[in-house]
Amino acid sequence: MNLRRQETMRKRDLDRQELQNLRDGKESFRTFFMSKESKISRITGLTNRILMSERDIECLDLLHKIVVL
Repeated sequence: MNLRRQETMRKRDLDRQELQNLRDGKESFRTFFMSKESKISRITGLTNRILMSERDIECLDLLHKIVVL
């Protein structure tokens, strides 16, 4: 269970970094060929994934507390 939480946190951090790079206008190989609409869609998707990851982490913490008690 702890490994799943750590993996979720790692993915969330990577998504946050990519989102920050997109917002700052930094170009990567992936974003170089994207249109403006695609970048906006990517930002929206990353934001949603980050929010879902944070909820999953909270749920895993709660589940861990329930199992331990």
